[in-house]
Amino acid sequence: MASLYTTDGVMTRPTAPDAPIVGRDAILAAFRARPPRATRHICTNIVIDVQDATTAAGESAMLLFTGAAVPLVGSFHDRFVLTAEGWRFSERRGSILFAP
Repeated sequence: MASLYTTDGVMTRPTAPDAPIVGRDAILAAFRARPPRATRHICTNIVIDVQDATTAAGESAMLLFTGAAVPLVGSFHDRFVLTAEGWRFSERRGSILFAP
């Protein structure tokens, strides 16, 4: 998962929009620190706006299932860059639109 980001990429979880995680190493550490749990993100209505040959922006609607908890409805706002490794997230910001 962390390798989908640039080395200095920024990830903001939908459930923690004010706590950005900065850098691929920090993103990997954040995922490893989470206790195992069953989750599923369903992303739809994905729109990608190609800005030029090496940058793009995207937006998608998201439905998050976390085991027995009430599903959450939110969105992702993304920025992409073309790197030597291919297209990567330079920024992925999640937010919750409808909370229980």
